[in-house]
Amino acid sequence: MQRFDVYTLLHTNDIPITNIACDVEDEEETREAAGEMPATKWQIQGPHPFRNYFVTGLLSNNAQTALHVSLTPDETNATLTNIAALYHLPDFIVQYQKFWSSLSVNPHLIHAFSRFALWYKFRVQLHSTFRPSMLLPSQIVQAKPPSTEFPLGCADAVLISPGNNVPSFVAQVRTVFQPRLPSHSKVRIPPGLQEPLLYVQPLHVVSTPEQQPEMRMWVLERNTTLTECGDVVREGLIVPLRSVSHAVDLAPVFGSTAVPATVSSSTSQEYYNQFYLNHYADKEIYNAVHGVLGGGYLGTNHAVNSDASD
Repeated sequence: MQRFDVYTLLHTNDIPITNIACDVEDEEETREAAGEMPATKWQIQGPHPFRNYFVTGLLSNNAQTALHVSLTPDETNATLTNIAALYHLPDFIVQYQKFWSSLSVNPHLIHAFSRFALWYKFRVQLHSTFRPSMLLPSQIVQAKPPSTEFPLGCADAVLISPGNNVPSFVAQVRTVFQPRLPSHSKVRIPPGLQEPLLYVQPLHVVSTPEQQPEMRMWVLERNTTLTECGDVVREGLIVPLRSVSHAVDLAPVFGSTAVPATVSSSTSQEYYNQFYLNHYADKEIYNAVHGVLGGGYLGTNHAVNSDASD
């Protein structure tokens, strides 16, 4: 019936429904030379096809999520110091060294990986929670450094599921990177460095949906720590890209005070420290988040997330 209605609409408006090959440029030039107005163009476009990253991408720890970075990084010759300065991450080098020590490889090999590739985004793809055989379009997770468009950077949030009975947690992705060897090097790449890594800043749960009946959403807060100088800074850690299970949406908790005039859509996520986990973004994320978090797997305190970085 729908096809018949489409056909009737096209036929009554004298819109051709057959594909006729012609040289469009020559035809338009002929009409213009004859003083005729250009003919109205009609185009019918169907659903845009999307790629199946479960075939070509990287599978998550639970094999339920496909992850993808482009073959060509946005940066190919960065150093640890460059990355820390570019993204304003004072503990990046320390966290990288901690991650390296967790690999159980020769600690001296760290000096062989002197250059790093950087990506400003990656893709996350899932199957529908309602129809497991249905593949969903991929979602882009951005991890951009500070720029004119994003003065404080653009760091999207994801759900990290480390596996091995380690609780899942939500974190902002600050950077996507991978250590690289010089082209002439004969060093074998350790298993933990053969895939991209993420520097993330975790959040922990301070309120559950049951504790907020008016909102029915989780409230998350940034993990912070005190420096030797007494400054409060955000905690960071490095995790493998394959530990990402979902892309999630965070909405700032603005509170009762007026929003400062300097806060905009491009800076609000960096200005505030508490967020609602917006599981109402769509039906899929609602079902997915409640399936993963509803059973109590999300860390509800600071200590849980700290354990995940060990």
